Formats: sequence, structure tokens, C-alpha cells
Amino acid sequence: MTTLKEDTQIAGSDTRSVANLPIIAADDSIFRSFIENLPAMFYAVTPTPPHKPIFISRSFERFGYPLEDWLTKPDIWDIITHPDDRDEVLGKTREALKRGESTDFLYRIYCADGRIAWIRDRGCFIKNKDGVPVCWQGVIIDMTPQIQADLEIKRREQLYRSFAKNIPDTGVLLFDHDLRYLLADGVQLTARNWTSETFEGKTVFEVFPGAEGELWAEHYRKALAGETQTRLDTNADGFFSTTILPIRDETGTIFAGMVIWQDIAGRIESEEKLRESEARYRELFENASDIIYVHDLEGNYRSINKAGESVFGYSREEALKLNLSNVIAPDHLEQAREAFQKKLAGDETKTIYEVDCIRKDGGRVTLEVNSSLAFKDGKPFAVQGIARDITDRRVSEEALRKSEANLAAAQRITHLGSWELELKDGINSTKNVINWSDEVYRIFGYEPRSIEPTIEFIYNAIRPSDRTIFSEGFVSAIKEGKFFDVEARIVLPDGRDRLLKTQAETVIGPNGRTERMFGTIQDITDSRRAEEALRDSEARYRDLIENANDLIYTHDMDGYFTSLNRAGELVSGYSREELLKMHYTDIVAPEFLEAASNMAPRMSENDKPTMYEIEIIAKNGSRVTLEVSTRMMYADGVPIGVQGLGRDITEKRIAEQKIHETVSLFSSTFESTADGIIVMSLDREIITYNKKFGDMWQLPASIKTTKDADEMIAHLCSQLEEPDLFLSDLDTLYGDPMLATDSLVRLKDGRIYERYSQPQLTDGVPVGRVCCFRDITERTLAEERLRHYALHDPLTELPNRAAFMNHLRDAVARSERSEYAQFAVLFLDLDRFKVINDSLGHTIGDKLLVAIAEKLSACVRPGDVVARLGGDEFTILLQRSSDPHEVSKIAERLQTRISEPFKLDNYEVFTTASIGIVLSGQIHRTPEDFLRDADAAMYRAKEGGKARFEIFDQELHVRNMNLMRIETDLRHAVEKEQFEVHYQPIVDLETGLVSEFEGLIRWRHPEHGLVGPEEFVHVAEETGLIIPIGKWILTEACRQVALWQRDAHRQLSISVNLSAKQLMHPTLTAQVRDAISLSGLHPSQVKLEVTESTVMEHSDKALKVLKELSRMGVGLSTDDFGTGYSSLSYLQKFPFQRLKIDRSFVKAMDEDEKSSLIVKTVLMLGENLDLEVVAEGIETRSQREKLRELKCRLGQGYLFSRPVPAAQAKDLLKRGFAYIMRDTHPTAELAEVIEVRDLQ
Repeated sequence: MTTLKEDTQIAGSDTRSVANLPIIAADDSIFRSFIENLPAMFYAVTPTPPHKPIFISRSFERFGYPLEDWLTKPDIWDIITHPDDRDEVLGKTREALKRGESTDFLYRIYCADGRIAWIRDRGCFIKNKDGVPVCWQGVIIDMTPQIQADLEIKRREQLYRSFAKNIPDTGVLLFDHDLRYLLADGVQLTARNWTSETFEGKTVFEVFPGAEGELWAEHYRKALAGETQTRLDTNADGFFSTTILPIRDETGTIFAGMVIWQDIAGRIESEEKLRESEARYRELFENASDIIYVHDLEGNYRSINKAGESVFGYSREEALKLNLSNVIAPDHLEQAREAFQKKLAGDETKTIYEVDCIRKDGGRVTLEVNSSLAFKDGKPFAVQGIARDITDRRVSEEALRKSEANLAAAQRITHLGSWELELKDGINSTKNVINWSDEVYRIFGYEPRSIEPTIEFIYNAIRPSDRTIFSEGFVSAIKEGKFFDVEARIVLPDGRDRLLKTQAETVIGPNGRTERMFGTIQDITDSRRAEEALRDSEARYRDLIENANDLIYTHDMDGYFTSLNRAGELVSGYSREELLKMHYTDIVAPEFLEAASNMAPRMSENDKPTMYEIEIIAKNGSRVTLEVSTRMMYADGVPIGVQGLGRDITEKRIAEQKIHETVSLFSSTFESTADGIIVMSLDREIITYNKKFGDMWQLPASIKTTKDADEMIAHLCSQLEEPDLFLSDLDTLYGDPMLATDSLVRLKDGRIYERYSQPQLTDGVPVGRVCCFRDITERTLAEERLRHYALHDPLTELPNRAAFMNHLRDAVARSERSEYAQFAVLFLDLDRFKVINDSLGHTIGDKLLVAIAEKLSACVRPGDVVARLGGDEFTILLQRSSDPHEVSKIAERLQTRISEPFKLDNYEVFTTASIGIVLSGQIHRTPEDFLRDADAAMYRAKEGGKARFEIFDQELHVRNMNLMRIETDLRHAVEKEQFEVHYQPIVDLETGLVSEFEGLIRWRHPEHGLVGPEEFVHVAEETGLIIPIGKWILTEACRQVALWQRDAHRQLSISVNLSAKQLMHPTLTAQVRDAISLSGLHPSQVKLEVTESTVMEHSDKALKVLKELSRMGVGLSTDDFGTGYSSLSYLQKFPFQRLKIDRSFVKAMDEDEKSSLIVKTVLMLGENLDLEVVAEGIETRSQREKLRELKCRLGQGYLFSRPVPAAQAKDLLKRGFAYIMRDTHPTAELAEVIEVRDLQ
């Protein structure tokens, strides 16, 4: 609402003059509370200028301005309205007020903290019955969250639309939970002559009618359920990949789905070209004249071309079963391993070397190998290489080398680079001439003839640490004419180090000086490394043999051991020295000697390793089973001994024996199991079945003989309830050999079998199928009973709480989908059921519950649900019923039927029910909320007098929320000790002396100030918090009276109320004893008050507790006497020492003669029973005088004092009330002790 700036001056008197307008009455607190608790904001102003405020709801403070500003500041609306909106809003408001029209604006305002809020302001005139405007009334709703949400939706739409436009060859659709398209964009829309308008705002069924729409809808729903789907489609437009996926917000909630389709024809074409390229390269691979191969890091061949077959003489299949060690000549194997290790260590990316290999026919070929590592994910996984057969070239080169060696023998030049130095004028003269062979240039890392060799260049190339030894040797050779032989390291231009061996001879001239030097330079880096590698390899292999787990040995042709590794010592128990003096017959078990002796002749026949098993006798006498592999050793073609490898398989043989025993055990288990088992092949042939299977299915003997599977299956189907389903399942099983399933099979005679089927595997390959059948008839029936009683009450057979909640959830879901599916929930609790149960016994109580269940079920329609929650509580779900009048009629009918007498055995039993009702469609509720609110309404019905029903409304909801808030605050109050004890004096009506106080609880609430017990004690009772609160007030009151007693030098007493919960609590007597002990009071100084109703409702337990307290010496009072049972028998039965006359009788004494007689009777009763009597609620001198005339000695009430804090009570204790007894009443004194309103 906005008002004109010049019209906003208001006066306080005018505001009060309109305070009683009908818009909201100042004294209508209920309506005011309702208005102020609504999320909307209400205001009302006078209908004519200057439009003064009549009412502004407190919720306006949400914008940060205090309510006082809204009521008193004339320009408040001008201040808060956004400048961009102010002129339009103010102008249109003026016009509307003049013309008497309503307004509806959406505009922005400034909050007190600077935030901008969006509000919707709707206003109109309110007129009286004569049509005269009485006020202008408006409603304001904070639209900020909705506006922000709209902006966020637009931002996301722009994001998704940008996303769609910028993906090549792609179209994007966005749809919501109604399968309505929110966005459509992308290149593919244009390619198909679609536009955004084709989709946006329409459902999938509008865009794709008929079956196609249903198909897409099914995919969309899966995406909205969280599933991502991808499909490939081919049509005249191309080849497409379509992905349908869910879209989640920041909380992970799926709010929409997305379709992305992309033309992947180009990618398919690229893949086709890649396959063609692969075919071309494969053709090159297969037809290459050189061997092309791949082997893994263990040396096993994984691929080899046709050239490999031709050179080695093996077929491709044979070659792929070979290892490098099977092909490379033994004397070249180490060279190949060295080259492999260089690559693996990263020393060289590829290696080129020559190696001799052995063909299948035993012939020898020489290959030039160029190989490198193959990598996957950055790690080497194989070696790939090209090998060229250079056998013929090698023969020619060898002949040439021999020829060159013969020619150079006289010059003592070995090989590689040769050089010549002509000394013209001293060692370092620039006139000296050096000639290098091409190889020397290469050794130094340069192309031949690319540099000019000089002595200075050579010195610079040599590593600084080696220059001295090179220089000394060089100078010495020239000066002394000696042979020059030096090893030194040089640094190549690429930074690598190489080791060179330089040798030279000197030529002495006629003058005796060296004129010339002829020499060679050899790069010995690799050979030196090879020597070191060979030494390392030899050490590794020696270590490998020594540390092998298998026994490795040799013996000569006579049978005496010549070598043995460490495993031989461990297996045999003999030391190496002992074994090398022994013959193999010394350790072989006697029964295996002949087999061991025959191995040598057999080996010499075919020269192949021989495998056999023998047992040896260890040094400790134990037998060891060895699996032995032996081969003959030759020297110059003559056998010189036997090499053997023995593996200890003693444990293996033991394991095999256990397997044999296991198989035997399986066989016996197979026949003795309680399950019927059959094994069938993948061709549906019967392999075997056990006796139990035959017995379960009563198989004819002919099937066992013929093993006719068709006959057996037909026999099984003849006994089944659903043979077609059985056959269908059978086809499914055999359609997937790896499928494992379990299912139930029902027979016509009522039996139920559980069938479990799984594949029979051999080395991981399915070879058949195993089916087990177990008779679970009894178990299934038991489970069905358990499932029934899991959802039903065993006494009444009605649905239980779990089942009722399931029905209620379904009803809530239906009502949210359709306004025509509303319902009602009724919560019934029987009145006085405990009395019936306790008096007539549980058997009659159970029969009553069963009878009530039958009546309730008969009173509702089919489809309605009646359930028993437990005890005497029932619930009813009325489907398709939410009309209050209709539901009330049903509740009345239920109460009428329940109130009818029940004939149970020899008893005629009467009962009633309190019913709480909740109607759907009012506010959003969960199923648990419905049950809670129905329960609350039922308790409201009980509080209203029982045998009635209550319909849950907003007031009850507010009441429950208040109770919950009180409970929460009360728990904090207990923790933070926010309670106080106020004291009301109990006065001697003759003397005015105070010797006793009644301690009354007060709550010092941090927000609401001092709160009386009527606001929170009932909550404390329900939650059990009354126990710690009661303990605290008893302890505090005793402590305080003990302090006063020390100052007053006379005996004082304290009286404290006990609730029903306290009286029934097992620790009450201990709490009283502790309070008395801590304070130092005598038990007789402590008096505990209980009401008549508390005692009578728990008579047996109460009697026991009160007697215990009486034995302790504590005084006991019956509070509010005359308002409860007022039975003389209970006065006789319980150990009371005091009666307290209820204030209602005392108050009526001035006006009602009967009340005076009742008071007189109670006083006479107390006198005759020797009970002390205290009158409560004395407010007038007349009442005090009449009580004194009736011989009532003690009294309390506002005439003397309200309950006051301890400090004021101490003053009352000192002063007393003698002045009241003297009928003197100074104003100053009475002002201290008399108040109109009390919080008790």
C-alpha cells in the first residue's frame, strides 16, 4: 500500500477514534493472533485523505523497520519504495483511491539493511452494508524468493541454450517432470527443419503423436528416475548418437531431463578409413621380406609375419608358442638379453645388433635385429622389431675381415679408426699434419671430414681428469720412440662419455727423432660394458641357481654328483660336501632305483629332457617325492654327464590325496543331501541325478535307464501348476549358459519346491548345468504366516500400525495427485478400558477388543481401512471422505455402536470411545503428521469429557506447537536452573503468627519473565520433567526454611505439593530423605500435599508410598479436599495428618450458606478424625472471621499474602499478620501483601 506524501499527516486522537472499526477489533486477540501469524502482511487505512493507519500487522517488521515507524511515519511508503517504481505506484494508487477501484502492484522496496525486496501489493475499499467505504484494506506478499527463482530459471535456460548452440553437429532438448519441453536448440534442429517453437512449451506427446511419443516418454521417465541411456540410430539423414540423461540441481535433486543427439557420420567414416589403413599396414606386415615380430617382456612371441615362417622354418602357430630362448643360439642369447636390458633400463630407445638363431631343422642363421620397446599407458609392455637375414652377407664380411686382417697384421693395427701423425716441427707445432680415417671422425662424434683434426682438438675432447695420463703417454712415446697405448674417456658433442683405447707406433727419422706415428683408436665403451654386464649376468645366474626353490644338480656318467645348489642341501638334508662324495643311488629310495637307472639310456636315445617322479630318502630318514627333469650334457658331441632339476612335490601329492578324498566325500554328499540334484549337459542330456531327485519327482525307472531328458521334463511338467512357465524358464537358462537363477516351483498337490540352477564350469567354461530342488513347503507356509502377522494384529486380525501406515501413505499420494481422492483419518481410544481389563481380567478385555474390531469393520464401507495400533487404540482410514459433515455422521455412528452393551461370557460390558479426526486437503501433511494430529484430536476429545469426537483444526495445531515449544524451553530451564520458589504463609487465624509456608514453583523465563505453574506443570507431567523439578523445589524449600529457622530461633515448617508422577516415582522417598538430610530439618517439619484424585487413581501404589513417608515422620496432607472423591474410607485408609479445604468452598462462604455448612462439616470431620485442617483461598476479612468462629485454626490466602520470593517471605515471617486479626489495616502495610492478580 502506498499513500500520497501530502496526505500522510495523522493525529493520535484520530487513530484511536477508528480503533473499533470492524476490520479488526482491538480486543479480538484470537483473530489478531491469526492475522499476525500468517505469511502475508495486512494493513488498513482510513478511506479518505489523509489515509491514516488503522491496522498494520506485525509481520511488516520483516523488512527491518519497527512497527512504530509504519504506524507513525507519514512518509514511510515514500521512503521504502524503489525510485524506479515510485512514480508509477503512487500515481496509479491516487487514481484508484479517487475512482474507488482496487489496485494490484508488483514493485520493489528498500529494506532497512539495504536489501531490495519484491512485493505484491493488492488493495481495495471495504464498505459497510450501506455501501459506504469504512476503510482501504490491503494485503502484501513478499515475492522476493519467487522473483529470484524466476531469475535463476532464466539464467539456467540461457546456460543450457548456450551449451546447445556451441556443440558441433548436436541438438539439445530439455524437458520437465510433466514431459514438457523447456528448451530446444542446436545445429541438429535446423538440419531437420525444426525450430525451438516446434518443441518449447509442448509435451512429448504433442510433438511426437502416437507410438513414437510413447516410446520417447518411456525413455524420458527413465532419465527422470536417474538412468542415463545412449542409443545409436541410422536413417536417411545420417548416423546419430542419442543420449538421454537426468539433470540435477545443487542438492542432487533431479529437476529435469536432457536429450543430446549428435551426427556421428563423420566419426564412422574416420573409423572406416582407419580400418582400411590397418588392412594396408597388415598387408605390408605380412608381405615384408624382413622378419617383423612382437614379443612380450618375458620373451614370448605374440606376433610374427610370413618372413619369420620362411626364415625359421616354423609355422606361425608353432612360432607363437616359442620363447626367444628357444630360437636364439645359446652362445648369442646373452647378447640379445643385454640389448633388451638396455632398452628396458632406458639406456637406449632402440638397439641394433646381430644375433645367430637356430632354425627348426637345426640350421644356423644370422639376423640383423633393430628393435625398440612398445609402451602402453606410459609403461613398456612388449618389444617390437625387424630382423633381416644377413647370413650370406655375414659370410662375405667374414672373408673380407680375414683378408684385411692379414694385410694389416704387420702394422699391429687392430680395427676401427686409424690415424697418422706427421711431425714437422715439434709436438705442438701447427705445421704438424694429422690424418684420420672416417671411423675416427665418427668415434669423436662428427661426420667424416667435417672438422680439421689437431692435437689441441684431441686434448679438448678428452675429459679433464684423463688428459694428464694421455699427454704423458703421448709425449713419452714421441720423445723415447716407444709404443703408445692409452685408455682415456672423451666427451662427445652431445654430452655422452665414451671410452677410447688409443695405440700407435712411432717412426724414427735419420736424425734419431720421431717423424711419424701410425695408430688406431678404438671405442671400447660397449665392449667394456658388455664385459661388466657379462660378469653381472654370470653372478645373477649363479645367484639364481643357488637361490632357486628347485633342486638343480649334475652328475657324471658314472652317477656321482658333480654340482648341487642350496635347494639340494635343504631337500636332502645333506651338506654340499657330503653330496659331492655320493652316488645318486645312495639317496634314491630302493623301489625307485631301477626307474632312475633307466633314465640315462632313454635320454641318449632322443636327446630330449625326460620327466619322471622318484622318491629319495633324506638324511633324517624321511621320504621326499621329487618331480625330476633331466637332460644329457655333451662336450664335443660326447656325453659327459647328466643335468637335472628336481621339484619337491611331496605337498602336491598330499593335496592330490586330499582331492581324492574330497571327491569321495562329494559323492557321498551328493547322494545323502536333502536336496534333489540333477546335472545336465548344454545339449539338455541327463548326465546324472541323485536318489533324492528321483524320489521328489517320482521318476519312473525307465528314465534312469534311458536318461531320456524329454521324457523326464514331460514327467515333471505333468506335476506342475504352471508347466508353460517352467518350460519358458528352462529355455531362458539354456539360452544363457552362464546364467544362475533361483525360483519357486509349485506342484499341483500343494508342494512348493525351491529351484536353484547354476552353470557347471570346467576351467571357467560352461559345460553343463546343475539344478537343485528343495522342498520348502513348510517353510513357505510359515513365511506366509509371518508376513501376514507382520502386517496384522494377531488378536483382532485387523491391519496393524505398519499396514495402516502403508495404506495411509498410498492415500496421501493419491490425494496429492487428485483433488477427488481426499480422505479422513479417525483415531479411536476406548474410555475406561483399563478399568474393564483390571476388574474383569485380560481374557474379557481381549474378547472386548475383538468384538469392537468386528463392530468397527461392520460400520465402514468396502475400501475403508480399520486397524488396531495396539492396546485399546484403533485407527480408521475413510477413503474418498473429507467432508466434515459426512465424517462426523460416521463418527457418531461408530460411537453409537460401541456404546451398545457387549455380551462377553457371563458379563454385560459397556464402554465408549473418544475419537480424533483429521481431514485431508487442509494443509500438506506426511502420513506421520496425519496420525499425530488425529492422536492429538483424540486427546482433546478425552479432555472434553470422553465419549465424544473432535476434528483437528488450526487452533489445536497451534496448541500442540505451543506445548512443544514449552517442552523445549522447559528442558533448557531444568539444565540452566531457571526456577524459583515462592512462598505463601500459612497463618494462625487467632494470632496472625506465621510458622509455616507453602513452597510454590515459579519459572523465570528468559523471554517471558515470571511464568506461573499453570502454564508449564502439565507439560512437565507429560514429559517426566516434573521429577527433577519436584526434587529441586523440595530441596530448595527445605534449605530456605532451615535458614529462616536459624534466624527466627523457632521451629518452622514447609509444605510442598506432590504430583501424581512424583508419587509414583520409585526414587521419591530417597529424594525426600536427601532433602531433609541436607537441610537439617526434622521430618515432621516437612509436609507433602497430594490431591484426592491422585491418591484414588493409584490407590495401592499410593498407599505403599504414603506409608513409607509416614514412617519417616513426614507430614501428609490431602489437598483440595471436597473437590474429588471425598470418601471417608480413603481418609481412614491413608495416613493423612491434615486436610486442606478447597478455595472454592471458602470463596463462596460470603454468599452461599451451603458452602459455609460444608466448611463446618469438614472442620468437624477433621476434629473427629484428629486431622489438622487448613483453609485455602482466604481473600476477605469476613471469610477469616467466619473460619475463626468455626474453630478453623490455620489458613492461607491473598488476605494475608500472595506467594512471594524468599526475601519478601522473610519479612512476612518477622512481621506476622496480627494487625489483620486486630482489624487494623494501614494502607502502607496492605499494599505490600495484597495484589489483585496472582500467578499461582
